[in-house]
Amino acid sequence: MDSYAIAGALATLYKATTPPSGEEAIKVATADLAEAPSYFPTMFILPPRLNDPSYITKGRSLPLDYPAILLLDKADGSARRAVLMHKWINALYPRLGTQLQLGLNTYVALATLVGVDAGTVRYEGVDYDGITLVNRVLVSESYDPAA
Repeated sequence: MDSYAIAGALATLYKATTPPSGEEAIKVATADLAEAPSYFPTMFILPPRLNDPSYITKGRSLPLDYPAILLLDKADGSARRAVLMHKWINALYPRLGTQLQLGLNTYVALATLVGVDAGTVRYEGVDYDGITLVNRVLVSESYDPAA
């Protein structure tokens, strides 16, 4: 299992998202976290959280939740920014609940977008208007515990 490869594959997938009509495409999508975004919209794929692992004879399943944050710009609370968040949710909606193809079939059994939260996103101490996505990646691999 390669967590960084999974995060990079998620970044590549989201970078290819068709932007809302009349809006800029995602300029940066990366697992390499920066101190502050230089361009908007920017998406950062954050390190995962382990969610209820299971171990079976000769194998294990690790459901990892990778938060992804889409930063639209510094928070300003404007009506236009609220409309922009709705537009981006519409653009991302087709991915919700469907299998995300990451190209890592040797250890990724399933990847799905399981959560979306729009509003103020805090990143490196600064508030941005944005969207947080939760990507659940099920890693399955052989496992031979030592006796």
